[in-house]
Amino acid sequence: LIYHCKNLSGIGGIMRPGIVHRLDKETSGIMIVAKNDIAHRNLSDQFSGRQIRKTYLALVHGVPKDGEGSIDIKIGRDKKNRTKMSHNSNSLKLAITEWKLKKTFDEFSLIEASPLTGRTHQIRTHLSLIGHPILGDKVYTKRLSSNIENGLKKIVRRHFLHAKSLSFYHPTSKKKIKLSVRLPKDLDIIIEYLKR
Repeated sequence: LIYHCKNLSGIGGIMRPGIVHRLDKETSGIMIVAKNDIAHRNLSDQFSGRQIRKTYLALVHGVPKDGEGSIDIKIGRDKKNRTKMSHNSNSLKLAITEWKLKKTFDEFSLIEASPLTGRTHQIRTHLSLIGHPILGDKVYTKRLSSNIENGLKKIVRRHFLHAKSLSFYHPTSKKKIKLSVRLPKDLDIIIEYLKR
């Protein structure tokens, strides 16, 4: 970013110029980066006011019994494991995730998830709490047993969570903008494997 954009917003500090929000390590997908401080403040306000809509794709274990739903479970830092989020916390905060079932593959499902709040590891935690943890998630998934899963071990390099799209209002023109990005090749390979 520093190489391509010489005048990024300095609000994020010297180590995070232009960064308005973040993605978990190993999560691929789309991000907003502010090129100036005015845009940065405006976009930050949109995030805190829940005006920015984000949609993720997650490949999860199992098949949900419903085609869509809303997960409203407060989460915070786990009491025993500080690197993990859970509902077993002394500092629970509101967390809401809406989801839709997009496709099923025997033992797995492709889920479209939209967080209405922005908690750390929110989608990963919520899907795990309802019994459908994300494939390849080393923190929230313990399963790997079936023949299909054993075959997947060879091609799964990270958790299957991808920030597919986001929409926001342009900081100056106020025009609504929606951006999306395709699944990267490493995740697309997994879908193709499951289709076979």
